Amino acid sequence: MDKTLESHLESTENQHELLAALLFTAKNDWEAAHFIAQKKEGVLDYDRIHALLHRIEGDEFNAKYWYRRINEVYGKYTVAEEWAFLTKEFIEKYAKKAT
Repeated sequence: MDKTLESHLESTENQHELLAALLFTAKNDWEAAHFIAQKKEGVLDYDRIHALLHRIEGDEFNAKYWYRRINEVYGKYTVAEEWAFLTKEFIEKYAKKAT
């Protein structure tokens, strides 16, 4: 995983739980990330992380199920590329902006 993005996630105050899930993913805490992803099954951004997690886990059958649910192609990017893409997008979307 991208250490610069990981550092950015660590420095985000009052972090949204999806950003926490991505940080847990980078730190190989699959259980904590998966718990968050499952909390709001059916919500696209949670399901996107859920798909990535099952891919990382090596559960191809389950991962493909989640990629179909989010209308994405399984394996379109490397795991690292997909994590970085989601992290950048979710930081922009969910990180609290300084006022």
